[in-house]
Amino acid sequence: MKRILTLLILISSTLHAGNAWPGIVQQSRPYLVEIEYYEAMDSPESLSKKREVKRQLSGILFGDEGLIITHSSIFPAQLNFLNASLYGSSELPRDITVRLADGKTIPATFVGKDDDYHVAFIRLDMKKPPRGVKFNTRYRPQIGDKLLLLHLLNSSYQNAPHLQELRINAVQQQLRPLYLADGETRALSFGLVMNGKGVPLGVAYTRTGSMGTSASGLIRMRMASALKELLKNPPVYTRKKRDNKKWLGITMQPFTRAMARYYSADSINGILINTIMEGSPAQQAGLQIGDVITSLGGIRVIAEKYEDMDDFRDRIRSFPRDSAEVRFWREGSLLKAMVHLTATPISQFLADSYEIKSLGFSVKALTKDILLAKNMDFDTHGVWISQVERAGSADLSGLRIGDILLKINNTPIETLDNLKKMMETIDREKPDYISLFIRRGAETQFIFIKNLAARR
Repeated sequence: MKRILTLLILISSTLHAGNAWPGIVQQSRPYLVEIEYYEAMDSPESLSKKREVKRQLSGILFGDEGLIITHSSIFPAQLNFLNASLYGSSELPRDITVRLADGKTIPATFVGKDDDYHVAFIRLDMKKPPRGVKFNTRYRPQIGDKLLLLHLLNSSYQNAPHLQELRINAVQQQLRPLYLADGETRALSFGLVMNGKGVPLGVAYTRTGSMGTSASGLIRMRMASALKELLKNPPVYTRKKRDNKKWLGITMQPFTRAMARYYSADSINGILINTIMEGSPAQQAGLQIGDVITSLGGIRVIAEKYEDMDDFRDRIRSFPRDSAEVRFWREGSLLKAMVHLTATPISQFLADSYEIKSLGFSVKALTKDILLAKNMDFDTHGVWISQVERAGSADLSGLRIGDILLKINNTPIETLDNLKKMMETIDREKPDYISLFIRRGAETQFIFIKNLAARR
């Protein structure tokens, strides 16, 4: 029955396109691969027995070095500051295998990813990999263009290739264009975008990137013309390595026409600063909450809705120089300042961690995204509880994930090094109980943990 269904799918994809589509499928199918891997599922229930879930994605083999481009959900941890969720796995995908079009299964290694473009890269672990697709990087899409999308269906359909015709009907973002099209999104995780002659032009995915699900009926496309630098030099993941993307250190909102009328500033367009982070480039340049940024590096800033701010974020992150002139409006005056853009701070996913097995919890260093998520001052000291072992000593005493550890036995804990030294003292002296002074939300409290290693 599955074979009949697969055949019907292929027939339905070719009936309405003359004799061209079967040749395109046959020509391009070798570049599509099936990816299987295991994702660690961090859980508050256990420190030592991490659950793992088997995942599937599609990918596209490109170039001559065994590289595969796929969706960034293969490593869901958001590495960019302010894009990170509060909790999640920071472990790389494990036991990656790739099934080629000829049925061979090859192990692969995670290379890196770019969260801005929602793409990731893996590499086949073989000496003589098959040749991959050669993208046309000269194509510049226009609304209304007709394109073809080839991707693999999920295992329910035996991973059959599925070809469909798309028409670009919307474009989002200027610096890293995202092209949108209506189409069949069932079982789409990652696919190859081509023109009507089968020339490879880019990649496509759904919002989630996971097989069989989509947050909307829209197909999202990234063209090779925008990805060519990533295809040439894929990002390499190294823990604690900072990328070359820059930050300004603010949170913001659109300066709408209603706001402009309220301030009697109808001629002012831009973004309104509502938070400035301590030690950030914005603070050092003298910017203030309530300022309206009207231009960056000589380019005007216009933001009427929240989606419009993506272009401004991209402009900062990819700014070609370390300094930029910022023009801004403040209380009726137009001012300017030089901002020295520095590297984006690491997110909590890349922060150092420390596991205290004897007490059943783990901690991480406080990073700026954690402080921002918790609405805490950026000069807050301490470490945050990242995991608590279910039914362990800390759990039974009331410790929770997300608590900020401030003191142990009345000794301030400002860094992981402080904590490690304190635990060495506790291991040596073996007190009956250990006092933790923690912050939870807006309140502080003491937690007393029975030390199972205490002398009897």
